[in-house]
Amino acid sequence: MSNFADVFSQLSSVKGLNLLSEMVSFTSKIVSVVEKINKLT
Repeated sequence: MSNFADVFSQLSSVKGLNLLSEMVSFTSKIVSVVEKINKLT
């Protein structure tokens, strides 16, 4: 049972890292779009 808990915690931490990297890439996309808009105006 403890092994299952360890595996589950590892999976949840990996999902958290994936979510964090997705948020970072999404934020960088928004920043690039905002910079393009600022250059246009």
